[in-house]
Amino acid sequence: RRPHAGDPTTTPAPPPPLSPETRALRSKLDASKLDLDQREAALNRRDLSDAELQGLRQGIDPIAESLRALVADLAPKRDAAKARLEQLGPKPEEDAPEESADVARDRAERESAVAELDETQRLARAILIQAEQLTTQVGDRRRAVFTRALFERTYSLLSPDLWVAAALAGRPARCART
Repeated sequence: RRPHAGDPTTTPAPPPPLSPETRALRSKLDASKLDLDQREAALNRRDLSDAELQGLRQGIDPIAESLRALVADLAPKRDAAKARLEQLGPKPEEDAPEESADVARDRAERESAVAELDETQRLARAILIQAEQLTTQVGDRRRAVFTRALFERTYSLLSPDLWVAAALAGRPARCART
């Protein structure tokens, strides 16, 4: 008797260990996520200058490009893994004869490969979205800093106060004679 999916007496099998390639990719994704989280925390400071915001942006852009490349690289691998899985055909129905142990093992390995690639690609996409959102926030903040500087009250060229301040700034300081 095969266990049913909803059968409470069955315990799900632990997921198979990740392949070394997937572990390396996930480690890289974790590092990218940590880097973006730190940049997001820095972006939450209110007193950032335009130069600091530009520095944040310059740090986010390479991460986003790397993530885009990773997502693009994973797509054909995932599609190929799905195609190999589909070659086995659908799982036999519950009342159908059991498939051989070799076919069942092959199916499990192929399902695991598809799941690994799919999950890694979804994770990369989620981190890429975070990078894109941070880029947008940095752009918004830079525009706000520019707008604030643009509309900051200053002296008009026609203002006498401007010329008095300029004249006073250009005068040499008096020396006290003893």
